[in-house]
Formats: sequence, C-alpha cells, structure tokens
Amino acid sequence: MHKPYILVKSELAETPMKNLDLQNKRDKRRRRPCRTNLFPYTDSHSHSQFDQSSCLLEDPAHGDDVTPKARDITARPAALAPAALILTDHEARTAPAQANGPQDTGALVASLDDPMAALPGSPSDPALLVNRRDSAQALLDSLSDLAPLGPNDSVLPGSLSVAGSNRCLTGLVVQADLLGEVAKVRQTPSGEPRRRNKSNVMFTSDTPDEGIALFEDKCLNSKQDIKQEAQLDFRDQDVKEKNPLPPVRLPIRRPIYGMKGKKINLRANFFPIRFGPSAVFYAYKVIFEQPPNTKRHVIQVFTSLVKNPEFARFGPPVSDLATWFVTTRKLDIQAKRVGVDPGDDGVPKHVYTVRFKLQGDGRLPLEAVTRGLSNPDVHMKVSNEDFVIQMLNIIVSGYAFNDPGVAITDKSRSKYFYIDDRAEKWNLGGGLECLRGIFSSVRPGPSKFMLNLNVSNSAFYQPLPMDEFYNEFLRMRNEDYDALHRTLRNVKVTVKHLKPLKDDNGNPVPRVKNIWGLATTKDGAPIKDDQQGRLTAKVPSLAADPYDVEFWCQAKDDRGNPTGPGWYISVAKYFKEQYNITARKGLPVLNVGNTARPIYMPMDVCRIIKGQQYNGDLSTAQRQEIIKFSCRRPPDNHETIMNLGRDILGIPTKKFRNEKQMDFADTMAVVPGRILDPPTLKYATRPEAPRNGSWNLVGKKFLKGASIESWVCVWIKAGGTRQKPEEITTGLGEFRAKAGEMGLVLRGIPAIVSFNLDGRDLFTEHQALFKLLDGVHKQSKRPDFALIVIPQGADRVFRYVKWQCDVRIGLANHCVLANKFTRTDAQYMANNALKVNLKFGGINHTLDTNSSGLLAAGKTMVVGIDATHPAPTDTDNFPTIAAIVASTDGGLGQWPGEIRIQSRRQEMMEHLTDMMLKRLHRWTLGGKKPLPDNILIYRDGVSEGQYNQVLVTEMTALRGAFAKVYKDRSHPRLTILVVTKRHHVRFFPTSAQDCDRTNNCKNGTLVERGITRPWYWDFYLQAQTPLQGSARPAHYVVLYDEIFTKNPSSPKGYNAADALQQLTHNICYMMARCTRAISYGTPAFLADRYCDRGRKYVLAYYEEREAMLKKSGKKKVNKSDIPVPEPHYIEVHHTLAETMVYI
Repeated sequence: MHKPYILVKSELAETPMKNLDLQNKRDKRRRRPCRTNLFPYTDSHSHSQFDQSSCLLEDPAHGDDVTPKARDITARPAALAPAALILTDHEARTAPAQANGPQDTGALVASLDDPMAALPGSPSDPALLVNRRDSAQALLDSLSDLAPLGPNDSVLPGSLSVAGSNRCLTGLVVQADLLGEVAKVRQTPSGEPRRRNKSNVMFTSDTPDEGIALFEDKCLNSKQDIKQEAQLDFRDQDVKEKNPLPPVRLPIRRPIYGMKGKKINLRANFFPIRFGPSAVFYAYKVIFEQPPNTKRHVIQVFTSLVKNPEFARFGPPVSDLATWFVTTRKLDIQAKRVGVDPGDDGVPKHVYTVRFKLQGDGRLPLEAVTRGLSNPDVHMKVSNEDFVIQMLNIIVSGYAFNDPGVAITDKSRSKYFYIDDRAEKWNLGGGLECLRGIFSSVRPGPSKFMLNLNVSNSAFYQPLPMDEFYNEFLRMRNEDYDALHRTLRNVKVTVKHLKPLKDDNGNPVPRVKNIWGLATTKDGAPIKDDQQGRLTAKVPSLAADPYDVEFWCQAKDDRGNPTGPGWYISVAKYFKEQYNITARKGLPVLNVGNTARPIYMPMDVCRIIKGQQYNGDLSTAQRQEIIKFSCRRPPDNHETIMNLGRDILGIPTKKFRNEKQMDFADTMAVVPGRILDPPTLKYATRPEAPRNGSWNLVGKKFLKGASIESWVCVWIKAGGTRQKPEEITTGLGEFRAKAGEMGLVLRGIPAIVSFNLDGRDLFTEHQALFKLLDGVHKQSKRPDFALIVIPQGADRVFRYVKWQCDVRIGLANHCVLANKFTRTDAQYMANNALKVNLKFGGINHTLDTNSSGLLAAGKTMVVGIDATHPAPTDTDNFPTIAAIVASTDGGLGQWPGEIRIQSRRQEMMEHLTDMMLKRLHRWTLGGKKPLPDNILIYRDGVSEGQYNQVLVTEMTALRGAFAKVYKDRSHPRLTILVVTKRHHVRFFPTSAQDCDRTNNCKNGTLVERGITRPWYWDFYLQAQTPLQGSARPAHYVVLYDEIFTKNPSSPKGYNAADALQQLTHNICYMMARCTRAISYGTPAFLADRYCDRGRKYVLAYYEEREAMLKKSGKKKVNKSDIPVPEPHYIEVHHTLAETMVYI
C-alpha cells in the first residue's frame, strides 16, 4: 500500500482581479494578482479524490507591458516511484514526458518510500533521493539545493519556499511532513510584496548576440595593427646591439580566440546600453575662483548646485561632487555664488563663486566614441573614451543621488546602498554593520557601451551614539586606542549641544562635525606672543578624557583681538560652563578640528551619521560575520542585480529613459563560453584525475616526501586552556602517523615545551616567549622543526611567533590550533602535513606530462609577483610589502621567494632586478643547471591604468636582470600576464547541465567573448568550484608575450590562446597546500600569501615597539611615532630564505 501524496497546480491569471491592486511603496506601480488553485490529492485505494481550494497570490511580474505567462508547479507521484514528491518548473529545466501526467521539465525528485526506485529524467538531470527515514530537514536542505531561495525566503523545519525564477509564486510554501507521510500545501503569512523583475531567470535558452560575434571576428581579422611604442632600454650599448629589444605594443593584440573545451552559453552581469536619437549631454568643469577651505565645502557647493531649482530647466543636472557638472541642455549661466555652513542666523559662513567651463566643443562626444567602438579597424582606445565613460557613470548615478535613502560610496562613487528601511544589513560587532548594495560601472564592450552591475557588500559604521560605538569597538579590539584614533578619522557626527540649523523648508537640521581623531599629544600650535612657548592644547596622552585634556582659552573682542590674559581650561569644565553638560569621565576626547587647530568635544555629545562606509581592517570575528552575510548562491545574487540593482539606479523607469535618453537591456547579456578539462596530477603512488575541481589523498603519497630527523612541540597556553597534556601527546602521535602515511617522515617522539600567556605586560611576555623559542633552537641537540600549538584567536601570538622564528631565530616552524589539533581529526592532520612537507622542500604533487604543456621540457620558470599596501587604519608610516615567488623546475612543486619593504603605496616593484637575479640563481642551483629558456610571469595587484607602468618600469627591471645573468647568450622569452581578482564580472549558467550543485558555473569555465575588448588579449577563467557562495572568475590580461605566439616548436594546428588558457587553468591545480583548484593562478596566489606574511612581520614589529614604549612608562602610544622598520626586520633568516616559509 502506498502512502498519500498530493497534486498542487497553480496558474497565473491572465487578467487582473478587481479591487486587488497591490501598491509598491517605492514606485506605486500596479501589480497583477493571480488566482492559485491548490489540489490536495488522496488515494483511497479504490478511487482518487481531489479536494479543490483556491487562494490568491501576487504576480511577481511588474513593469511596462508585462503579461504573466502560465506556469505549473506540480507535486505528484512518479510513474516508477509511487509515493514520491516531484517539484517541476517548466521554465527551468527540460526532461521527458511522464506516463501519468503532463510534460515535466527538470524533475526534482524526493522518494518517500523506495530510495532506490527508478526515477524519471535523463541521467544528466538532477535527481534527489531521500529515504523516508531521513530527517525532514535533510529533505528540505536537499530540495533547497536544487530550488535556491530568494533573499527574503527562509527554510524552516518542515517547510520549503518555492523560489528561484521570475515566475515563482511569492508566499507559496510546500510543506513535506515526513512523520505523517503527507505532503501539504499552505500559504505563508502575508507581508510586504516582494518585487521580481520579469527577467529574473537564470536558466534560459537565450543565445549570444550574433552581431557581437561577427564584430569580434572582424576585429581579429583586421589588418590594422595596434600602435607600437619603443621600449626603454638602459643596458650598455654593446649589449643593446647584440640583443635588441622588440618594441612593446600597448596593449598586445589578441592573436586568436581559443577553441578547446565544451561550448556553452552564459549570462554575464552586463546590460547593453541604448541611446535615444536626442541623447545630448553637456559636461562642465566647475572652477572655484578661490580655493575651497575643505573637501566638505566642495561637496556642499556641488550639492547645492544640483538641487538648485534654477538649474532644473537645463535638464535635471548630475555631478560627481568633486569636479563635474553634467546637464542635458546647454547652460546660459556663466558663474554662480554658493554659500555653505550657515550660522545660527541662517547666513552662510563661507561664500564661493564658481564658474562653469564647457569641455571640448560643446556636446559630450557620445556619437563619435560609440562610432569608434563599433569600428573593427580601430585597435586602441577611442579618443575621449575614458572621459565619456566617466560622464556616463555620473549620469547613471543621478537617480540614486536624489534619493535621500541611498548612500553612494567608493572613490569613483560607484557603489550604492539603501540606508533607510529598505536596507539589507547584518551586525558585524565592534560598532560596524554590513550593508548589501550594488556596484555600477559603464564599460566599453565589443561595439557598444554596457552597464556592469554586481552585488556589493560593505562594512558601515552603525549610526550609534559615540559612547556606545566606543564601548563596542574596544570590546572587540582589546583597548587598542591607536586603532580607534585611526578608525574615527573623517567620521561625520551630529552634535547635540549646538542649536540645529534650518533647511530650505524651515525644518531643523542637526549640526554636523567631521572627526579628525582622538586628542593626541601632538595637538596644538604655539600661542601667539607667548613668551613661555606654550601650546594651544595640553593632552597628557592619547585617548585622555575631558577632565585631563585642556585648551587655551582667551577672551576676544569682535575683531578677534585678545582683551585680557588667557588661561587653560579643561574640556569638561568648558562644556559644563557653556552648555551645562556634564561630560562622562573615562571617555576619550574627540578632535573635530585638526592637529594644529584642535576643536575638542566629549564623546557623549556626538552621534554617528548613518550611511558612512568603513574602509579599515576588520577583525577575524568581523570577517567571519561579513562572510556569513555575503556568502550567497548565484540565483540570489542574480535576483538582487535584476531587482535591487535596477531599482536603486532607477533605470527601469520611464522618467530615467525620457530625461537621459538612455535605456538598458531588460536582461543580462548572453555570452559564449567554454569549459576546459582538468589536468591529471602525479603522485608517488598513482595519477589523480580531479573531479569538480577537487580530489582526495586516500591511498596516495607525496611525490617527494621530506624527512625530519628531530623536532619539538611548543605548547603556548592561554588562561582557561581546556586541553590536557595527554591530549597534546595524542595529537602529536596522530599527526606523526598521518604524515607518515602520506610520505612525510617525522622521526622520534618530540619533547613538549609549555609557555603560559599569563596576562603580564606585553613586553615582558614577548621577551619570555623569545627566550623560550631561542633556547629551543640553541639546545645541544638542535631540532630541525618546531610544531607550535597556539590557542584559538591568538592572532597577535601567531604574528610574533612567526616573526621571531622566521626572521630572527631561523627556526623552521608550523603553527596549529590547540582546539583542532587535540580532536585528532584526520583531515586536519593531513592538511597540516601538506604544508610541513612543502616547508621542508618536499613535493606534494605535480602536473602529469600530458597536462604540463611547455612546462614538460623543464625549461620554463613560472613567477608570481605582488605588492600589498597599508590598510586605511594602519599607521601613517606603514610600508608597502613586495613579494616574488618562482618555480624551481618544470614540476611546479616548490615556490621559494622573497619579500622586500618598499615605499608606501608604491605598486611598481622597486627591487625587481635584484629579486629576479636571486630567483634565477635558485633555478640554476648555483650554476649547476641551465638557465630557463622561458619566463612566464603572473603579476597580481595591478589596475588597468598601471599596465603601461608594468611594461615600462618592471619589464625594464627584468631585462636588466637577464642582461646580468645571460650576458651574451640569448635572453629568455618573456610573457607577462596581469591577474585581477577584485573585479565585478560574474557569470550565471543558462542551463542546469552547465552548473554545479551550488548553481555556479562549472570549474574550468572560460569566457573571452561578448564582454571583452576584441583587440586586448584577455579572458575570464573560473578554475575553482566554490564550497559555498558565488564563484568569482579571475581576469587575465596578457601584457606582453614571446612564449605562446612565438613558439618555435608549435605543432600543426597550434592555437596560442588554447595553449595559454589551458596551462593557466592547469596551474590553478598546483596550490599544493590543499586538494582543490584555486580561484586564480597559483604563483600570483602564493606571492599574495608571502606579502601577507610580510605584513604580519611588520605588524609584529610595531606591536613589540609599542609594548616596549608602554613598559618604559608611556600609558597610551601613538604608533605613528614608531619609526618605519628597516629592511632587515622582515628579511627571512638565511637558513629559511629559500624555503616556502610563508605557506
């Protein structure tokens, strides 16, 4: 006997029902309700009975000229699996018709009786088998994998919200009650209608624009070449004559499109832009006749101009609030006086006169640039292209600018966030929150402009009273007042002790102040005519409170001249006398002036204004929270782009189209792509063929296992440590055994040396820890290796240990977390064995010969280069860290490297010649092996505007190194690729067969057409399969190439693009510290990791110096007073310099 099951059929009504118009509170557009028919079905053995009921649901479709399409969501028994629940979506998938029902598409099957029953659909269709003994939550989790939820949906035990396409029925929940073995249907509680765009479909069968493909082919076949520029050459004249350098083409031209891999179609988050026949814009540069006092005044002037009704007749103006003023009609106003900072009487304190200078010949050269983009014979940037793009981005921002509930952030004003009741936010702790918004950028595409929209998640200051923010911040940052000082720089606050101003409508507006920082010992300037050399401020220490901070007070006449002797007065006393406000003791004083002319305020009179982005470093806990919020599957991000993205910019509205004569495609662009095959990996035991971007180590041994003769365990314990000595001993035994299975030999049983973090002052603790580590290293039987067990969350301890062991002592080491190490988890032990083997020169795996391409000959060195810059919350003298790593042979199993300190925020490598010389010396093993014939460089961290600098500055430095080593011999062929991971291009699969279990594109997905510039040699590659969230492809741009396009041994049918792209994909499998393909090229990734290690060394240096100053008697230290570390402070010890110490 089969258990009861149910049929649910819903259809959207073709006509609106009377008196049921649903109003959206944002744009008041009419929405179409629909009639949903629910048919509970009961099998009573002898007959079937349908109980029909009816309920109303809203139609999520909206916009102009939208007619709802009929759609079925059916739950019914499968032909071969009675008592099975099948959810089908006619718009999502395709599958064969079933015997006892209408044509089904893409069945999602949950068998409640027989988990092994045959299920409908082709083998490639996703199928879900759930035994009825499984928990209800497991079934619901599995179903949600295949029918992803929207941002406002939720999965509760026993319920599943049907979502994931533009025709999903908002409010409908299918509830599977496995205990009663009955499928039920209910309607969710009513709430605010959720808007869905008519184009919000991921799985569609659309095809790429044939016109774009034709244009790209014309560009490829064009005989016009890119302008060539001579390369700077600083070598000796005789060397130049023997080895002349070829000219550098900027940028290098695409030689051919790739062909390898399975061909697919994808959606890219780009929307083609169409301009109306009367699209005319005038761009004016606003010139101040007198320099503005502050940036705040500049913003106030531009805001006043944009909102001035006098300019409305020239078309609603827009501005970047810094330089440009754009209108749709030509101005007849030459100049304007604008007042800012009104006083209590409403009279502005500052008045500026600005002039409007029309750029170019008058109109924005939109037509000329568009015509240049669509000319296949133009192989360089069109004249005025960057300027037109800048103006178009300003125009696109106009709608959001006029919405008071939107914050526009980023230097280029390209990120938009709701900050009112429409905001999607998440508390990060420490006084911060994360908001979900949209990134927007106009980009030049093949033959047309396109709008790139992407989901953006950013940290913001919570709009809290300042004293609450202070408590939240210090609770998470452990009383780091120097970090607080930097964090508060430029934060805007309202103050309650000053009388509010009035806006144009007479409404009160709170006074706003801009925080300079905390009161510091450097504040103040010499008092005029003071014989004692006193300063205008007296601050005993950083973060002193209102009762300790004093400033010079002096009575003055109307002209500002002193009328008597002056005196020092505390901030607390002044506020009590002037405003009858009693300041709280213990709260640091804020400076809302500047260092030379401080203006002090107690914290408890200030409140942070909402909508201010936080740009500093996040703590580990805050990073974890932001990942929770931002980690979403592609369907959710797709929906956010299609709805929030378009709504916040106002681009679906007729008003925008009419005012700007600009329109945007309703759907994302469809682009062609390919899925590359994974490589084969070589281990000591047998080869491995990864699947879905990952593999495991079961039954495998390292290709080359290291051997460690003696080792020691250093157990660093914090207060309240739960681990016992016997647990550490057990963990050591488990680690040794697991490492041995994998081929890493650890001989003997290590001694355990303990160290207690007992809460003493930091300097004393550091000295004691250094003495212990140095003593371990210098003992009579010197250990080869120290396994250091540290407590969870001890970031400062980790930094100090690494700095001391790697740089000062030269003790090979590896850190593990106590709470994980004592669990004796085999996977955790294996992961750590991977890293230890690499640190001791072992080789975990290499590429199989057939997957190595030109690497197989062993004559190609692969290099990674990166530079890491200070965070906004770092000290003012924190340096930039530069790193280089390079392979030592064709196997790519080892990547030693070097880090250097260089000028602050200098991206170009200052010591590249010397660093490359050391890599070449390491390759030859001191002259025992031939120099490489090819050098392939993956350069990370370079923006589009710095491509020329790389080719002029860094390539010259590389050539200088080659000249010193190769001398009269032929120099190596050189190829330089820039790898960019911080971009906003995303791809969405259009077919269920082309996505993975998380609805991401399959790993190996490559795109080089549709959104790229036809004459650049660039491509997007998603090499990894993300464990969660949405995948981000890496963007590769070939700046210079002598290897792939000039391959002397290329076989017949050789394709340079295929060779480079497949090799790049295969290299992503060479991150030997894990068993997964990574998101971008391994050498660039490792260079980034080495930069991060160097940054930790520098942080440890500052922390030690700060602890030293506090030990000497300073209570609160400003880290900016600490001198910049000398280069040797991060120079890895010579005994570890040529190892992967950073891994």
